[in-house]
Amino acid sequence: MVQAGKEGTIYLLDRMKMGHYCSGCSHDTQIVQEIPSGVIKNFSAPAFWNNRVYFGGAGDHIKAFSFNANNSGLLSFSPVAKSSTVFGSRGTTPTISSNGTSNGILWALENATTTYAVLHAYNATTMTEIYNSNQALNGRDHPGGPVKFTTPVIANGKVYVGGKGTVTAFGLLP
Repeated sequence: MVQAGKEGTIYLLDRMKMGHYCSGCSHDTQIVQEIPSGVIKNFSAPAFWNNRVYFGGAGDHIKAFSFNANNSGLLSFSPVAKSSTVFGSRGTTPTISSNGTSNGILWALENATTTYAVLHAYNATTMTEIYNSNQALNGRDHPGGPVKFTTPVIANGKVYVGGKGTVTAFGLLP
């Protein structure tokens, strides 16, 4: 199991050894690996795809960490890729769409403004941005007002985004 705390430390845990208070232990034996300051702050869940773990920390880039490189069972200590966008004080919860192990797209919402949210799409391998909802003229693709901790949902070839009083569906134009 992998997660980051609010302070930004990333923890890799052995899910088969959860619980059981360890009185007198010099360190917490359930923690397999700690990466201090792996993200600036964390208020969301990570995404996982193709042996990469993605964190969308607050005031930080989305960072991709490699998992199990050289059969180590550990995360890379430094990110192997990161987004160009820095997400605001709430961060973001990334989500992935793919065709199995190929064509991965990482989707994330930026809720930094009070006017509207911005949907971002990145190549999940390189973290190069391939789309954002600010690109279309006249605000055509704006998904509505931002809502804290909203996660894009992918189903049936579309990306759905909840906003204040709205649900916006993104897909290919006819």
